[in-house]
Amino acid sequence: KLGEILTFEGRWPEYNIRFNLPDSDLCVSMELDSTPGFHWWAHFPGLYYHYTSFCDCKVQWQLGGESGTVSTPALHDHGWGKNMLPIRAPLKVFRYEALRLPGDDHALSLWSEGPGGVKLKNTGLLWRDKKIIDMGRYDCRVLEWEVFDNYAGVPCRVPRLWEGVLQGKNGRFDYETVRTSEPSTALGEGFLYAFDYSGSLKLNNSEAHKIEGDGYVEQLGRLLRR
Repeated sequence: KLGEILTFEGRWPEYNIRFNLPDSDLCVSMELDSTPGFHWWAHFPGLYYHYTSFCDCKVQWQLGGESGTVSTPALHDHGWGKNMLPIRAPLKVFRYEALRLPGDDHALSLWSEGPGGVKLKNTGLLWRDKKIIDMGRYDCRVLEWEVFDNYAGVPCRVPRLWEGVLQGKNGRFDYETVRTSEPSTALGEGFLYAFDYSGSLKLNNSEAHKIEGDGYVEQLGRLLRR
């Protein structure tokens, strides 16, 4: 619970989130019902855990005298463990990317590096037809950078244009992106931002087909500091 503004409760596989701004007469509640199975990005007992689950989400909102209900597919990312910020955990890059695919599908990727550019985990997956498809490897090539101040007021480089590739034994997904929002700062050296993409997806023995959509990025890492 974060004051009177945000409440998060429940246990796997059902969660409830409530966001309330009394001064603005705004209230939003979300009921998340996770489908069976989830993907571990990190599992270090006693240190840090991070998984993604795929959910059916019911959103109820109220603003002034108006209200409504929306049902939509959603992602639930859950990370917890020791606070590494005070000891300056030596991650050079931590970048998590989520793309909405046609229908109720998603593509996810993780790019992480340690000191000296040592590769830690560069991988990804697809969520198609309510099944996880392991894509094995993720590669990102930044084409254009812009500079923004982080939470602490330190100038950092943030991608404006980039190319991504997810590939593995199950297929290949190539796409180009353009950032569509100003980066929002998060605690430490983090940013959140949205983007549009277009690309080509080929799975198993099927023909490659063009797709486009949008997504968001969670980005940390001093590598991106100017």
